[in-house]
Amino acid sequence: MHAGKRRHTIVEYFEGSAQGFTVLELLVIIVVISILVAIALPLYLGQSRGADKRVAQYNLKIGEKCVDALWYDKLIAQNPKDGIDSYRDWDPPELLRAGGSFETSGWVPVGARYMSEREKRIKWADLEVTGSSPPVASADLNGLSLATAEYCFRINAVYSVGEQIAAGPDIWNDWSILPGKIGVIIDKYYEGGWKDNTNNFYITLVTLERGGTAHFLTLRQGAIYDSGSFDLKDGQDPGDSKEPQPPAPPTPPAPEPPVTPPAPEPPVTPPAPEPPVTPPAPEPPAPPQPVQPEPVIASSVRIEPETLNKSSNGSFTVFIELPAGYNPNDLVPGSLTCSGAFATVVNVTGSNELNVKFEREDLLNVETGDAVVITITGVFSDGTPFVGHDTIQVIDKSK
Repeated sequence: MHAGKRRHTIVEYFEGSAQGFTVLELLVIIVVISILVAIALPLYLGQSRGADKRVAQYNLKIGEKCVDALWYDKLIAQNPKDGIDSYRDWDPPELLRAGGSFETSGWVPVGARYMSEREKRIKWADLEVTGSSPPVASADLNGLSLATAEYCFRINAVYSVGEQIAAGPDIWNDWSILPGKIGVIIDKYYEGGWKDNTNNFYITLVTLERGGTAHFLTLRQGAIYDSGSFDLKDGQDPGDSKEPQPPAPPTPPAPEPPVTPPAPEPPVTPPAPEPPVTPPAPEPPAPPQPVQPEPVIASSVRIEPETLNKSSNGSFTVFIELPAGYNPNDLVPGSLTCSGAFATVVNVTGSNELNVKFEREDLLNVETGDAVVITITGVFSDGTPFVGHDTIQVIDKSK
């Protein structure tokens, strides 16, 4: 009896539900779904934009390490024939020897094609600064903004493994192809305005988010010169996006006024004698511009332990030897950094030697691998920058 009543109740429940939802119930469901979408969509878009930014910054860091390894392991060891430490290779790969500057000058510039041959896992884009008018930018690199058609970036070509995979006018301003690649500028560098990159002292790397924010890093003779981000704005004039306006209706011609005979000309008065010309006062000489000091490159850098476990705690030690004539006591202790980590202990052990301790947990953006380039930077008390590198094995046992 009890089972029969239970079965009858279940049947009645399903028979009642067959009538469907009421209008009020549907409105409640729609409102709940709208609230959930309004909460979830901004979170998803924010996470997507944040991930896009991190990818662009990470790619820029990868490009810096590739150029750093090239500079210290290859270029600076070649003893360039012109005596200039620059981003040129006097002994390039065979693929890059045919034609161009190698046949005329005996060297190859470190550009997008060159880097694609040296680092084959990355696609590199050849960027050029074009035009002749002043750029829309402030003297501060972090405020750089290129927004005119007369002065902008242009993508000349894209390279992979030393071979050109895209080129021509169709890609000059197609910025959708730049995210995920590393752009290289070697014709100019930015210092309060675009200047010619004489002797290839500078190389600038650029990565781009899909939203249009570009991140750049300029290296000068093996040391970081400046870095930051700016709004690319597609390199176009914002006026180009305005909708065309319909032409104004023609205006009927005004009736011609009656012709009046010309009045008699007044008698000519001889001109007054001109006053004597006073020569302008000489302009004061322009104040001398400050000269950017050359970075001091360490004679040797050794990191212990030689295998660094990112997931472990504790410190590691960097042994540094300065070039002759430089006193380690002149280095500002608080300026010494190692891949984002600041020095915790600094000990001077000789006339030009010191060892510095850093905490593993403070390291930033250090990849794992058998040959990872670790950069040490700092500054002397007189403002002269300092830089050094070591290549070690980095592991992560937590993975």
